[in-house]
Amino acid sequence: MRPRPTRPRTASEHRPSAAVVLSATVGGLDRYLGRCQGWPQMPATAHRSCPIPRLILLARAQPRASHPGLAYPRGLRSLTSLLSPFYTYFLLAALIQKMRKPEEGRVMDISFTSSAGAENTWSLEECATWAKKHDFDCVRLTDSGVLDSELVLEQGGASEVKETLSGHGLYLSCISAHCNLLDDDIEVREAQSERLLRAIETARAVDCPVIICGSGAPVRNGQFYGMFSSPPGNASDRTDELVDRYSQMFEPIARAAEENDIRIAHDVAVRMGNIGCNPEMWDRLLDAVASDHIGLSCDPSHWVWMMMMPAEDVIREYAGKWYFADVKDCEVSERMLYRQGIIGNWWWQYRVPGRGDLDWAKISGALIESGYDYVLCVENEDRGMPGLEGLAYGGRHLRRVLPSREGHEAPKTPWLIR
Repeated sequence: MRPRPTRPRTASEHRPSAAVVLSATVGGLDRYLGRCQGWPQMPATAHRSCPIPRLILLARAQPRASHPGLAYPRGLRSLTSLLSPFYTYFLLAALIQKMRKPEEGRVMDISFTSSAGAENTWSLEECATWAKKHDFDCVRLTDSGVLDSELVLEQGGASEVKETLSGHGLYLSCISAHCNLLDDDIEVREAQSERLLRAIETARAVDCPVIICGSGAPVRNGQFYGMFSSPPGNASDRTDELVDRYSQMFEPIARAAEENDIRIAHDVAVRMGNIGCNPEMWDRLLDAVASDHIGLSCDPSHWVWMMMMPAEDVIREYAGKWYFADVKDCEVSERMLYRQGIIGNWWWQYRVPGRGDLDWAKISGALIESGYDYVLCVENEDRGMPGLEGLAYGGRHLRRVLPSREGHEAPKTPWLIR
């Protein structure tokens, strides 16, 4: 360690107080830390603008011949005596934080969903800047905005997307193309099929390995089963019809995905209109179009209120077919369930990871044991923590529960339960 420089002292000088020494130490620490990557340099006059150290200096410094006016105001000594230890603690904590070994990467990367570049939203540059600031590894973008197929395929937008993300140390984890290929209107089905085929070409152009899309449905909220508690095959049950339609519409999608080496991950949400929302229908759809490029996206928030629990067993049952994980949490109010029953609208709420009833250490562990180690993508439909605040919170929570990538060994045999 280099010796501290000293200066000659004159007999007329008083010994400096602890606050003066602390102020000098702050400057020395700042000059040292200023050479460390990422540490913002404190201006030389920072003590004049920062209220706490300025208050300490005014109150604690002893009068000297060279600075006869530098004396503490009467009555402030007791206040600043309390502030000094806290300020010292803050400085030491900052120093320790900067000297710590950088945090290792996690077994899975953390992402979030954005429609960057679409109307009335932020640009991709703004999105990437925010993502990097909040320690995200990648982003998931919709097939609108900067990933509109016309911009990417016909106007050369692919290079701009890749350069913008890579410039911030990010990558594109997934493209959202929520197309409904099972609409009752055949013209709508064909238009949606063309949109999904274009999204596959876009994914190849921007080097994105996964597209998330719905399996589709002509009705919302699971009504394809027909009347509650009616027997299978009743007049209102459309499952057989829609599985046949799925086979017709997704066979060409599967072939295009295979040719371009893009994985299609079906969103398992039911409210938006998807027949592929539960294990029974997953089995039927995956059998109807048997392709290793068609799979599922893991979102256990839906399984909580659909009573498909425990989530870890659902994950293990479909090991090898999870191609993405768009994650939310869910909170159930037993009191509201009692008051409203399952047809109510307030007994369960979506939350960002860490604010609901799910155990994310167990869920991530089940995914790892099932052979999935790609991305956890935070979705935010949390009324209590909307917007970017919720995305950042969810990302922080997932990083806390994920194991470090360093020294991690993937399971040699996935834990299967079927």
